[in-house]
Amino acid sequence: MILALAHKAACAAIVVAGLLPAGAIAAPKAAEISLAYHASQAKWNPEAPLFGAYIGSGDGSGSGALAGIVHWDLYEDQTLPDQHPAFFRGVVERNGQQHPFKMIGIYTPVSADKKHWRLSGTIVFDDDQVLKARHAPIVGSFDGTTGTAHYAVLTDAKAKPSP
Repeated sequence: MILALAHKAACAAIVVAGLLPAGAIAAPKAAEISLAYHASQAKWNPEAPLFGAYIGSGDGSGSGALAGIVHWDLYEDQTLPDQHPAFFRGVVERNGQQHPFKMIGIYTPVSADKKHWRLSGTIVFDDDQVLKARHAPIVGSFDGTTGTAHYAVLTDAKAKPSP
């Protein structure tokens, strides 16, 4: 199981890096998340991040296994110009329940003006009830001109919740 997830994460990173076209690796998409940054929105979670400086907060929506409303805070280490380790803390709200998550990844620029970035990483939930696994690879992009991001969560189609 760990080897399979590591393989998928590595394959997703290769696709995100642009070394292979997305269709070259078949990884089932479990969900998508679309996020929007809101400059006036305060942090929703007061807990300290695993790393990084606070960048901002926002909301969004999820589809598939993550269908619902998403609230998030983002922290980044921006000390290197061409790779920003990122840490998200958020929740997916649906059916009156909140499902907390953490997302760890690395942003790399895809445009010379650094307005467009790609992310490859992992999303982690407190239990396996949301994705049928506690964590899954996540890939996507951020558009600095609009403050929006879109991510795909990849998963093992054979995964089942723990007993």
